[in-house]
Amino acid sequence: MATPWVRSLYCASALCCSLTACASTAAAAPPLSQGDLSNPQAVSAWLQQHRSAPREQAATFSTLGDKARRAGRWGAASKSFGESALLYPAPDTLSAYGQALLHERAAVRGASGAPLAQQQGDWREASAIFATALAADDQVHTLKPAERKAIADDATCLAEAAKGGPAPASCAALRLYQAALRAPTR
Repeated sequence: MATPWVRSLYCASALCCSLTACASTAAAAPPLSQGDLSNPQAVSAWLQQHRSAPREQAATFSTLGDKARRAGRWGAASKSFGESALLYPAPDTLSAYGQALLHERAAVRGASGAPLAQQQGDWREASAIFATALAADDQVHTLKPAERKAIADDATCLAEAAKGGPAPASCAALRLYQAALRAPTR
């Protein structure tokens, strides 16, 4: 039979473990809303409050997004990257979400012959997501300078094109969208 001090030690360790589990559950960051992914201020504030939020589940969704992107399954890629960004809005994930969303929307618009106004809405939405990726990077500083410049260029040129202004010929995101518009659907 165990001595009283062994039982006390066991009870204390069990209590300590349960308190640790409760504390880690309480510390879990609430997920963002879909609208927050287009809101640089919301994502920036979330990252300030939850900088050390767990990222395992977000990483799992991001990996699924990468697999779907490589397979050309843009709907699945945008869904996975979006889910990942809701859990932890990493700058590279937000950028991948914007790119996948452009591909997905272009495929839908191309198949339906959507008017320019709908396409401009797509560009506006992607531009906002790219701006959010930059705001996220202002908090976590994970993008390389060249990546950050490319995202900033895409955000700017898509915003200009969405307003009806001339987009520079070097606008990679717009070229991607237009190529996807012309691509045959599967």
